[in-house]
Amino acid sequence: MRDPENADVTLYDLQRETPTRLTFDPGFDGYPLWSPDGQRVLFSSGREEGGSNVDSKAADGTGEVEEVTTSDSVQFQMSWSTDGQSFVVMDVTGGQVDLDVVSLGAENDIEGLIETEFFEVYGDISPDGRWIAYASNESGQTEVYVRPFPDVEDGRWQISRDGGSEPVWALDGRELFFRGGNRSNMMVVAVDNESTFSPGNPRSCSPRRIALRCRVGVGPGTAHQTDGS
Repeated sequence: MRDPENADVTLYDLQRETPTRLTFDPGFDGYPLWSPDGQRVLFSSGREEGGSNVDSKAADGTGEVEEVTTSDSVQFQMSWSTDGQSFVVMDVTGGQVDLDVVSLGAENDIEGLIETEFFEVYGDISPDGRWIAYASNESGQTEVYVRPFPDVEDGRWQISRDGGSEPVWALDGRELFFRGGNRSNMMVVAVDNESTFSPGNPRSCSPRRIALRCRVGVGPGTAHQTDGS
């Protein structure tokens, strides 16, 4: 939630219809992402000097904010691996935007995942952990692509045809939703990924259908699935 001078992460209880503020620092805290077990919340934070990095806090509000990444970049957390041991970040350094992966541990190591001369944004890992959907402007306009995860150099498939961004997987991994080229229309592609990756043709779909097929969360112009129904 944002006011003219600050932004903080707030949890909203859907049953009680009650908001509870999670962060209280005067610096920017935003773009929250649930951990797979629902116990912690990742968020981009401007409280440290340098860039805007990733911090976390227990979802019940107890304990202190923990620093997860430290760099001079601006980082936005995108999605978790299915085992909860790593997550993808969108890294903005100077005029370049790439996707990195953070392996959680003593050092929380950061490694480049998809790094080219173009922009790679909105990385979303499939529910089975085998694929990552993202957007890139490598063709001259922003389109949605899929690669194997974490071995991203083992293949690449273009999903959208006339522009696309902000991909999000259905909970069963059999469909991939994304914004169309004009950003006002929603698209869906059926996916057959039993043995290899085989996408169908993009077609229009309604926001209601997306709500029924995947839980949509808040990000920097992006969406993430959770374990919703």
